[in-house]
Amino acid sequence: MSVRQFILQCVVLTAILAFTAWYLISHELIAHSDFFGENVNLYGVLAIVLSLYSLWYTYLSYVSQSRTESNTGNVPLEHQVRKFEGLARHEYRNMVCVLAMAIRFFDKANGEEMGRHSYPSESNILKLQAAPEDFVLDVNARMAATVSELQLLLRNVNIEIQVTEEHLSRRDIHDSVLYQDFDNLIFKPLFLVDNACAMEVQFDDLHPETVWERMAVSLKWKPSRHDRRKVQRKLLLERTIRIMVREHLKKLPRSLNEFLLPSQKGDAGSTFRDYSPYLRLLGGNSGLEFKGVDHTGAIERTFLRLISCYGGTKSEERIAMLRSFRWNYDEEIKECIHEMDHRLSQLEQSPYYELLKPYRQLLQQFRETHVLDFPAFFPQMLRLDAIVETRNIGMVNF
Repeated sequence: MSVRQFILQCVVLTAILAFTAWYLISHELIAHSDFFGENVNLYGVLAIVLSLYSLWYTYLSYVSQSRTESNTGNVPLEHQVRKFEGLARHEYRNMVCVLAMAIRFFDKANGEEMGRHSYPSESNILKLQAAPEDFVLDVNARMAATVSELQLLLRNVNIEIQVTEEHLSRRDIHDSVLYQDFDNLIFKPLFLVDNACAMEVQFDDLHPETVWERMAVSLKWKPSRHDRRKVQRKLLLERTIRIMVREHLKKLPRSLNEFLLPSQKGDAGSTFRDYSPYLRLLGGNSGLEFKGVDHTGAIERTFLRLISCYGGTKSEERIAMLRSFRWNYDEEIKECIHEMDHRLSQLEQSPYYELLKPYRQLLQQFRETHVLDFPAFFPQMLRLDAIVETRNIGMVNF
């Protein structure tokens, strides 16, 4: 019930009570009684008191309802857009964490099926969950069904995460079950981002002046709604690409040397883990193949779903178009690329530098031309991020 409807009901009630008070007082034969020696129309006085109380309650309720509606009402569209940008970052990082857990769990050093020594810590797995209310806000009543659908998807993913956590902690689970569990966790991050983009394209009907005109200001024709949504989905995919690549470029340089250096004694006598076996494991694959980690091809399926809106009728056509993705990045990204290239140049003498050369070549091309071959760069950056993330995956003995 809106504030206006509530206040209208209170006003009607007050009017009824006031009329009742007038009627009782104007008819002297009704309910008169002695009260401190005076002949008083008791019901009439009571009706007046109730009508005044109702009027006062109406005022207090109006103030309270106005404050509540101000605090819990529909949020500005820009807030939801920023939440979806945060969701893209969050889900890309989730995908990296899931792959890191798979690397540690399926590592041959951890044993074979039903004979493994340890599993990823419950805290690492459960941190993948996302509260639906953190990313899907109450935007508009017309969007209620879409909002509810996306919130349900997030809740279902949380359930799948909890089921995986329970399965991994059981030593007697067959690998066929675990492959499906990891399939869900690898596939769902980009799946959720894609669904968020599909929800966001509907905002142009609600706020065309704040979304569509801002995002399609360069268009020279007046497109139909269908054309507008096609173009906007493409723009949202490009925004998602920039968010994921920015996340990668900002975080990886700080860790690159540490995880690629051979094992050595630290200041406190600790040993740095040698991650080169992981690099060789994933570096031996091509494209979106992550054999030994992604046993069901979930990475390729979720990637192709994410780019399905990018023009063309076939996946090959979309991939070809994304090979010339242009991004006029800012100074911050320029510095990150420069630092990354500098770190890679220091590793030229390492025995596994050949596995890093394709990544470095793509990065140098991006720096020189501002054109990114995203279909080739995405699996490369995902591999490096996942290997780095293995440092943060705690393993628990069965």
